[in-house]
Formats: sequence, structure tokens, C-alpha cells
Amino acid sequence: MKKTKVKVAIIGANGRIGKVLKEHFSNHSKCELICSIDVEDDNKKLLDSGAQVAVVFAEKSDSVIERIKFCMLNGISVVNGTTGFTPEQNDLLRMLSQQVKGARYFAASNFALKSILATEGVAKIAKYTDVSGICITEYHRLGKLDKPSGTARSTAERIFAEKGIDYSGFKMELELEEINISDPEIPGAFMNRYTFNYGGITIVAIRSDNYVAKQKVEVFGADSYVYIHDAPERTVYMQGVELAIDYVLGQYAAVYTNGLLSIL
Repeated sequence: MKKTKVKVAIIGANGRIGKVLKEHFSNHSKCELICSIDVEDDNKKLLDSGAQVAVVFAEKSDSVIERIKFCMLNGISVVNGTTGFTPEQNDLLRMLSQQVKGARYFAASNFALKSILATEGVAKIAKYTDVSGICITEYHRLGKLDKPSGTARSTAERIFAEKGIDYSGFKMELELEEINISDPEIPGAFMNRYTFNYGGITIVAIRSDNYVAKQKVEVFGADSYVYIHDAPERTVYMQGVELAIDYVLGQYAAVYTNGLLSIL
């Protein structure tokens, strides 16, 4: 007996990750790409498609929040990879997941499995180091809007949690902005560098079109530890997206889940 495929819609279909998602799901054994949504498309197209789950990778905007709300209010489960939402916006989505019957919502700042699992090890190592000895550097394309990345922020917060530090009141404070400077890792290349202080942890955001996604965590002390995760191709996120789809569709009640680690 042939198993029915999961009907998937992609929101942000013409973006960098959206295009990879379209190719990935165009001939998939378990999922059927039923609808591609971009900025100019009406929500009616999404509703009429009969999609069971919407995968969201779009630039942060009020319209993306409205798309997600529309999905949740109309029984379409959401797997969200868009980052940079405010605490108030996240609280709104959490409230909807609790109040709307069957509103199943999953969000993650990172869908690369190796990176997520390695962050756990980094957090345990950093637990025994003062926060002033921790530096997280993330590298992304020049056009990425949120600085620092959601992955860098969540890495810092995982370290705080491991150390038993309440980070709820911490602010991301920009300390230094350097534009069009030489990239020490790529001779002849230039980059923008933004240095932040987040609860005592240094986070550096590098923006250059020589990178897709890369993160380095350095833990300094009497000895040092350096961890690097490099994702030169966006296909590394696809396995994590599939796991998230399976998870939200396997829930029989409203659910709000944040972070892929929670389901691994």
C-alpha cells in the first residue's frame, strides 16, 4: 500500500534556503511540495493548497509573522527557521500555540545537526570557564539582516543555562563596528565585523559574501578549546528540517517547541 506523502508549503521560497528546500522536496520519498509562497503571494494560495505543514525561511518582517499566525489559525503546522523575532513576537506565537486548537509550531535558529549536538559539548566545557574567557564568532553572507545570528545567540544562552545563569535580562550590546576591513582568513578579501557583549560573553558577527554559514567558539583559560562548524552548503539543514516536520505532525495537541535539540 502506497503511503500518502506529507503536503509541504515553503514560505520564503525564492530565498537562498527556500530554493534549496524547493529542490530538496521536489522529488522526496515522504514529502510533496504542494505550494511555494513568496512576498507577493496571497495567503489564500497557501490555504487553497491543502498544505499540512509550512516550512518558513524568510527575511524577518511583520509579514512573515502574519503568515505564521495565519497558518496557526488555519490548522497548518509550522516549522520556522526565520530568526530575529522580538521577545514580544515570540510570546505572541507561544500564546497562539496554547490558545488555538491544533496549532503546532516548531522554531529553531539552527537545523544543522552536527552544530547543534556539538554545542552541547561546548556548553559543558564552557561551564567551568568565566564568561569573559568565551568568544563566539559567526560568519554569514553580507546581506544577512540579524546580527549576531540566532545560532550565536542560542549558543551563548545554552552556555548560560549550563552555568546556571539567568540570562533573561541580558541585552545584546554592540561594542565595536568595523566596516570593509581586511579578512584575516581570506587574503585580499574584505568583510564587516561587529563585536557584541552579551552578558559578558563576546560575540563577533562577520558579514562577507565569502561565507554561507560558519561558527567558531573559543574557550580560553589555563588551556584553550576551539570548536568550528562550517556549513559551506545550505543542504546541511535539510535533515534537521525533516526531523522537525516529523515532530510537529506527530503531535496530537497544540505545541510550541523551540530548538532542535529538544527533539533529538
